[in-house]
Amino acid sequence: MKCCAVILLALAPARTSADDAKIQRLVEQLGSGSYSERVEATEQLIIVGPRATEALRDATRGDDFEVAIRARHLLRLMDELLFAGVSVELRASSTRIAWSDGFDLELRATNTTKHRARLPFEELGAFPPGGQDRLAQVSAMLDLADFLVVTGPDGNNVSLFVDDINEDPRMLAAVNRRIDDPPITSLAPHGARTHRVERFNRGWSRFRFLRAGDYHVQFVYQPQWDDAEMQQAGVGRVESNPVVITVTEPAPECVRRANAAASLRVDTKGDEFVATLMNRSDVPVWVNLNIVPGRSTPFASLRWSVARQGAIEELPAPRASKASAFSNDRLKLLAPADRVELGRLPRAAVTGGDECEVVVTYTNVTGLAWQVQNADALRRHPGAPQSLRAPLPQRMLATALSARADCPPATSE
Repeated sequence: MKCCAVILLALAPARTSADDAKIQRLVEQLGSGSYSERVEATEQLIIVGPRATEALRDATRGDDFEVAIRARHLLRLMDELLFAGVSVELRASSTRIAWSDGFDLELRATNTTKHRARLPFEELGAFPPGGQDRLAQVSAMLDLADFLVVTGPDGNNVSLFVDDINEDPRMLAAVNRRIDDPPITSLAPHGARTHRVERFNRGWSRFRFLRAGDYHVQFVYQPQWDDAEMQQAGVGRVESNPVVITVTEPAPECVRRANAAASLRVDTKGDEFVATLMNRSDVPVWVNLNIVPGRSTPFASLRWSVARQGAIEELPAPRASKASAFSNDRLKLLAPADRVELGRLPRAAVTGGDECEVVVTYTNVTGLAWQVQNADALRRHPGAPQSLRAPLPQRMLATALSARADCPPATSE
C-alpha cells in the first residue's frame, strides 16, 4: 500500500545553509513589531519542527528580550507537540470483508528527523498475529482511537464501541489509568514503530462496520492551539493515508437498527403465549436460561402480568422448571439476530377484555461483572454452586426487557 501521508512538520530531514538562514530569519521575526509577522514566524517555526530547536535555544540566551521570551515559549510548545517530524501510514490486513469478518489495523510511525519525537502510544510489545488478549486489544485501541476518523458509507462518523470493562478488574484499572495519565513515549531519531490493533471491527473495543459499502479510516492529529489563526491554519497537523474498507455483506437489519443489545417479544401460538429473546448485538452473547420461579440471583426471572385500565396484575408463574440448581448447561450462546425461547403461558390463564395486554418481563443481572463484585461472598458461601466458582462466560446479557401482547378476546356467555 502506498503511503500518502500529509505531514506538516519537519518536512525534509537534510539541512542546508539556506535552511539555516531561513530558520534564523524566522527566529529574528519573533521580535517583529507586527503581530501578524510574529504569528507567521511562530507558525513557520513549528512547521520546520525540531530542526529549529538549536536556533531557538540560542535565541533564549540572546540579548533581545522579546525574542528570548517568545523562543522559550515556542520551545515549550514544541516539547509538548506530538508526532513532530513523524510520518504516519495506515495498513489493514483486509480491505474487502463481510460485516462479521474481522481485520487488523496497523499504524506505522517513522521519525524523519535526528531528534526524538513524542508519541501518545504505550510500547505494547510485539504481538504475533492473534496474540493480543482482551486487555492488550482494548489498550491498543484506546491509544489510537482518539486520532482516528472513521466514516461510514453514509458519510457519518462511526463511534468507538467498548464492551463492559467492569467484567475484568485488570481492564477497568488499565482504562482508568489511561484516562488519568495517558501514555507518552519517545521515538528515536530516524526510528520507526508499528502499532497494531487486532480485531479492529470485532474486538472487545471496536468500530462496528454493519452496513454495506465503503468505510474510510484515517489518522488525523491536530494540536489544539490557543491562537485561533494557528488552529485555523492547521499548524502541526499530521494525516495518514486513508484506508478504505469495503463491506460486501451487511449485518441483518435487526442488528443494524438496534438501539439495545437484545429485544423481547411475546407471540400467540395455539393456546399459549410464547416469550422469545433476540440478540440484536453485533457479537454473540450468552443468555441466562436458569429461570426458576421464586429464586433470586444468579437465577434470571421471567414474570407474566396483565395490564388493564392502568393497573398491573401479576399472574401466577407458569409451569415451574424442574431444575433447582444453577447450571452452566442452561447458559446459551446466541449469535447475532438469533432467538431463544424463554417461557410459555397458557392463554387460559388470562381473562380477556377491552384494553387488556399480557406483559412479560425478563430480568438478569448475572454475568462476569456481577461475579467479580460478589467474588468474596461466592468464595465464602458453602452453598454457592460450583459452576459459579469458575469464571462465567464473557459477554453474558445482563438486562431487563419487557414485551406486550393483546389479551385473548373476552368469551361471550
